[in-house]
Amino acid sequence: MAITEREFILDKTRYLEFSHLMAEVLGETPAASAPLLPAWHWLFTHETPLGVKLGVDGHPKVRPWGVPEHFVRRLWTDSVIECGKVAVDFGQPLLLRTEVGRAILKQGKSGEMAFVPIELSLSDGDTVVLEERRTGVYRPASGPSGKPAIVCRTNEKLDEATLPVMKSISFSEVDLFRYSAMLKVYHRVHYDAAYATGEEGHRGLLVHGPLLAQVLIGRALRSHPGFRAGRIAVKVHRPTYVNSTTLLCVELDDAVNLIRATALNEQRFPVMTIQLIGVQRGAVCFLYLMGYFPVS
Repeated sequence: MAITEREFILDKTRYLEFSHLMAEVLGETPAASAPLLPAWHWLFTHETPLGVKLGVDGHPKVRPWGVPEHFVRRLWTDSVIECGKVAVDFGQPLLLRTEVGRAILKQGKSGEMAFVPIELSLSDGDTVVLEERRTGVYRPASGPSGKPAIVCRTNEKLDEATLPVMKSISFSEVDLFRYSAMLKVYHRVHYDAAYATGEEGHRGLLVHGPLLAQVLIGRALRSHPGFRAGRIAVKVHRPTYVNSTTLLCVELDDAVNLIRATALNEQRFPVMTIQLIGVQRGAVCFLYLMGYFPVS
């Protein structure tokens, strides 16, 4: 197991920059200030370490223990985030501790995969403010078929008449570049179209999984400003591409204190589904992500 630690500051400028980006994507007027939304830590925990040698894909060249050298495509398949009861604020220094375990090789219907367990812990002194367990997946090059390193989790097309009011959005090349620069990540599938299509088999630049999740969460909480999320469950069903139309649907179920949020592609197939469960069910926040997330 490889363990690293680094300190970072909960930077208000970076968060406000993201808040402006999210507002522009949603077609809203950016605010001068913004509260911390769930999953705020993604803006600070994906940063590429200074001085690390990068591979051809833009990620650090050194692979986790047990990942074969020819496994060059990277996915982010699931995470569980546990938010502590201690509040955090801008300007606060935090310690990020990352533990990367040995890869587990598996053979699935779509081919070979290497699953890498990763644990993150954010703390202020002796107080843990957030913990996350995630799984990274590595796969071989796309090969002659040119198929992207994904598995669609559902082929169910949703009936538009049964859905709540939808918000239509899309992400431009500039949006993806801004997010990559903000997080200091350099995965080429987000800014190099030739690489994304020719090497990883996508049909265009890929929208960052965390970016779509954060925008969908933001849309859900903007639609219901009095709602306080204590637990969030997210599943990603298929990738989202640059300049494609994505429909955001949000519905509140008062009976169970739950918000259901769905992102659909142009064909009305779900690309992401999120459940936000209110704090009455506990002060601990869990975030569970499954599907295609480029490791950033």
